[in-house]
Amino acid sequence: MKNSLSLAITTLALSLGGCAFLNLVEGTSILGRVPEQGNNFEEVFQNIATQRSSEVKKISREFGTLEYINLNNILNHTRRSSRLFDDDRLLLNVLEASCSGTVFVIKPSNEKNHFLRLLNANLIHYPELDLNKNDIKNIFNTSKNNNYNNKEGSLTNIVDSYFVNVNRNSAHKSYYCIVNKEVTDAIWLGFTITPYKSASKTKYEYDDILVYLSKDQILDKFQNQLKDGWIERKIEINEEIKNQQEKAKEQKKAEEYKKNNFKKSIDSQKKVWENRLKNTYQIGDSVCSFKGNLKGNIEVISENRFKVFWHANASVYSNSPSEDGLFFGNFPYSYFDNNFLFQVRNKDINKFEWINKDKISYCTLHEV
Repeated sequence: MKNSLSLAITTLALSLGGCAFLNLVEGTSILGRVPEQGNNFEEVFQNIATQRSSEVKKISREFGTLEYINLNNILNHTRRSSRLFDDDRLLLNVLEASCSGTVFVIKPSNEKNHFLRLLNANLIHYPELDLNKNDIKNIFNTSKNNNYNNKEGSLTNIVDSYFVNVNRNSAHKSYYCIVNKEVTDAIWLGFTITPYKSASKTKYEYDDILVYLSKDQILDKFQNQLKDGWIERKIEINEEIKNQQEKAKEQKKAEEYKKNNFKKSIDSQKKVWENRLKNTYQIGDSVCSFKGNLKGNIEVISENRFKVFWHANASVYSNSPSEDGLFFGNFPYSYFDNNFLFQVRNKDINKFEWINKDKISYCTLHEV
């Protein structure tokens, strides 16, 4: 049984020159009531041309010779509702019958790199590339500004290189015949737009076309070009990943060193508080309190009682107080800077207080 895969359908309305058109919901099938049969995509294409009296035209460019037929004699262009079906079931049925493998359909809403999509879906395989799932994912998720993830890898891009004026935003569709994980041939259905002047106004002529792309003439050459780009991108990505890993390793090493330095300093600050009763002071010495994180100078000494002039209230925050013990080991790590400094903000206060010796010790932090 032949299978068909189709990405999600999005009906598009294109506005050009201020006039909306091509709201493709229904229209005319290019096959008519009696579908043209064929043993492969090429035969279907040739039979459509023969039975609809459409001349097969050929254009030679970079990737080889492209064949197409103009569908203007099939469709009534005076009535826009008669344009191509957005979902031409007759054509799809015929193409499915002609392909000995799987028919894969891609619409404009999923126009990003077709061949990477096929590769990512495991429908095609390039053993010579040695691309694993992560490689494909990394290439596929490259920035949309990069050629590897935009329309460069689509049939529309091929057709555009031949016609120049292909409408990329229309309800065109790409049909791939895939056999044994290889694209054997493809059909592109869409239209070109040709601007022309009429009574000093720019108008547009629309030509619906059906394009046949063969494996030998076009698809292999196009895929080879894409594969060269993918290999280059894989090397770039691996180098980027290596650099990111090295950077992460250095950052981790620096963070560990910072944490160790912080811990040693915190332990030292705690010791200052634990040994506070052993301290001896003189008039004018700078001291700090555990409670309230106050900073001041000794004005009077009376045995184990001190009259302190508090001139600052310290905090790591600009508009709110810190928890008690900021000077003595209760400093938040997130405010320990990369220069290994415990910087605090001091809010000016002016008050005297008699306080016991066990309530103060020498200050340990720096003002910011």
